[in-house]
Amino acid sequence: MSMPNPVKQQCPACAEVQEVTAWQSLNVTLNPDIKPRVLEGSLFEFHCQKCGLRADMTYSMLYHDMEKHLMIYLMPDGPNEEWRSLEAATAGTSLKDFQLRRVETWQELAEKVREFDCGLDDRVVELFKPTVFSEPGERTELQLGALVFHGKGKPLPSGEATYGFHGTVMGQFAALSVGASRYEECRAKAGKDLPPFESLKGTWHRIGSAPPAMNVPPNFRPDEMAQGKPPTGAQPPGPSDERPGANPGMPPPIPTPRDKTMGRVILILLPIFVYVFVLIPASERGETIGWRWALLAVAVFGCVKGLLELRAKKD
Repeated sequence: MSMPNPVKQQCPACAEVQEVTAWQSLNVTLNPDIKPRVLEGSLFEFHCQKCGLRADMTYSMLYHDMEKHLMIYLMPDGPNEEWRSLEAATAGTSLKDFQLRRVETWQELAEKVREFDCGLDDRVVELFKPTVFSEPGERTELQLGALVFHGKGKPLPSGEATYGFHGTVMGQFAALSVGASRYEECRAKAGKDLPPFESLKGTWHRIGSAPPAMNVPPNFRPDEMAQGKPPTGAQPPGPSDERPGANPGMPPPIPTPRDKTMGRVILILLPIFVYVFVLIPASERGETIGWRWALLAVAVFGCVKGLLELRAKKD
């Protein structure tokens, strides 16, 4: 049963008090037209009719999907008396066949909904996140912030399905689509240590954490990305831009560990190049080569630096 309630909300900018709608519970099986508003966040947006301010409106809500046997409780303030009463009321009831989750922000709620829409184990998704910006079997050297699952991505040229993630990498917003086979490999490894997913049914769980607020580009549309469409207002990619995760409107691709290894190899070979193609020809011509020795010294420094980084990577 869906229960929208009128509540009084004060604008944090102009202090105007106005009536808005807050949903105490939402059954998306009975009200499928409301589900897109959950995913895009407009169900939790306050729009001041006086000054025009738009801001997140925080309130508790029970999300209910009868078809997927899923309930997600949005509790911005964390566990309270209402939560403990809910836990007691659902123990041993007909909800024993439901996956039950607790979240703290509407962004986390939207992420959970997308994970279950894709039929994924949300525990495995949390374990998979730290690996999505690295090559399989290699540790990443990137400075990763919070990552959020945003659903299906554009299929790879081979036809393999992908899953999309976005978040902050090296302090910038970035998005990437990762092959479904990568997730399945992670699920197979994690399955050895995790209890069966079905065993979670009937009990409320807090899995993952609420991602911090991040500056998401206004033209970022995960649903359009999944269909291979350029985000609104963005230029379409060139004909050669077919890399998985090369999303139009996003920052340039972040160098992978393999790219960095190639860069270090070039640094190591640079002194040889300078000596053979610069110093020796100049010496044979009888030219002054003082500045060329300085160039060689810089190249040797880069070589040593590249060797040390390669050694550190192996360690």
